[in-house]
Amino acid sequence: MKHIIPVYMILALLTACSQSQPKTAEVVADDTVVVDTNYDLEEVDTTKVFWTDNFAQLFAQTQRHRYIGFPYFMNEHRDRWNVSNGIYGAYMLAKTTGHYDVVDSMIGWRIDHYLASTKADRLKTGNGQDFAQMEQLVNQFRSQDSRDLNLDNEGQDKQLEAIYGIYISYYFQKQLSDMPENKAIAKSLENERLAWKQVVTTQRKLLRALNNGNAPSDAMTGLTKAQNSAKTKADLDFYFSLKKPNYTTNDTLYEKLSDQYAYYDEYNVFIKDIKATQEIGFGKKLQALLNEQKAWMAYIYARRVLSGKLNEKQEALYDNATNRLQKWHIVQLKNRLKGYGYCSDAFSSSLLSDTCTYQQMYKYVPMKLDAQF
Repeated sequence: MKHIIPVYMILALLTACSQSQPKTAEVVADDTVVVDTNYDLEEVDTTKVFWTDNFAQLFAQTQRHRYIGFPYFMNEHRDRWNVSNGIYGAYMLAKTTGHYDVVDSMIGWRIDHYLASTKADRLKTGNGQDFAQMEQLVNQFRSQDSRDLNLDNEGQDKQLEAIYGIYISYYFQKQLSDMPENKAIAKSLENERLAWKQVVTTQRKLLRALNNGNAPSDAMTGLTKAQNSAKTKADLDFYFSLKKPNYTTNDTLYEKLSDQYAYYDEYNVFIKDIKATQEIGFGKKLQALLNEQKAWMAYIYARRVLSGKLNEKQEALYDNATNRLQKWHIVQLKNRLKGYGYCSDAFSSSLLSDTCTYQQMYKYVPMKLDAQF
């Protein structure tokens, strides 16, 4: 006996099937893909994801959620979008749970996993274009579609740029550590790397303290980008000097700053400024600055120890990078760690520039702590 399915049941089944289809994109009659730009982003919720040093488990969790926008990029390059979505979520989780010290290796693990799983060609470094190639590598994980950036995703794109800058810095440090000929200085290299992590951490805490515990996200992003840039520049000449015996730098020759100026004078002025405010909570700002000072001094000491183990040519290049970092840091202190976020042109022009002359730097009078954007 044949069973006849009522028409209303057929219609119900068809409706259910149509509703179960993903809404990311649909193909219309003219084969044009229509991307759904109506989406809600999730905040990192520690009741839904938990921190683990097992990065495979960590990213398995973050991939279940949507932390970034860029719908056109997601539709056309889902595998690359997945990399950024997972990294963004894991990065925010690391900050929330106090595991910022391992974000570099975490990002490196995810990118290495992508390259291995997709059998993508790895970059052949050592040809003088290493930094440009690394930028090219990470930029494939950021949307290049102007329609995405028109959907108010500029802020997230800037954050991803800073996050991938951490990876580039990590990459060159790891390359230095993995060179077989560097076994004699492996311990000193590791000490320098760990000391730099403390600088990064204490500077982030100082920026938050100077903003009464609530630094704008764009300011934190700006600080991260500045740190990545300064460290990568410092590593590149050293990296090439170890890979190429006849390498010569085309970088500026930087002055060596005295300990008195670099460590004490500028910090002392900053300390006096904090004390002079006598505002509620100024003690937290003072302690944050003292912690940053301690971390910076330990970092420069770690670089000096490493410098003493290099040959004459390598030592000269490495010390010049140290001097560059010293100048960059004095500019940070004189600017009172301001100007990293979006600010007016008038305010920005009042800040001391990284490219200033030493004479300009010596004469610059630090701004008031309460100077506003």
